[in-house]
Amino acid sequence: YYDPTKELVLQVENSKDGVGAVLMQDWRLIEYASWALTASERKWAQIEKEALAVLFGVQRFDHYTYGRRIVVENDHKPLETILREPLCSAPKRFQDILMKLNLYDIEFKFLKGEKLVIADILSRAYVKVTDPAENRLNVFSVKIK
Repeated sequence: YYDPTKELVLQVENSKDGVGAVLMQDWRLIEYASWALTASERKWAQIEKEALAVLFGVQRFDHYTYGRRIVVENDHKPLETILREPLCSAPKRFQDILMKLNLYDIEFKFLKGEKLVIADILSRAYVKVTDPAENRLNVFSVKIK
């Protein structure tokens, strides 16, 4: 179960068509999610898609991540440097993502790609939904015996 006194780790990864995020404590899963990139987002630069993956993760798990320090693990080393630079030096689309990330207390850590197994799988096996605002699958009926 989630323990507010323990360190919270968010692993994020993106593939060419999707984004995956895993929220963990003590290397145990709390929650995970995936999301399909739109046609225009697929054309973004890799660094922008990596930042979008971080934004997706912190916003998707906002009820866990907002108002506390979280460790974000990703395999894109240049993102660590860009997140430390002033907002005005970033491109416009990147500024929008960075401004939203400023709401969160993030410690970024580089992690080799082979250690982001679950987030990588989720980024490749995403659920495509027709409404981008919809985060979860809908349950239409439950049958109780």
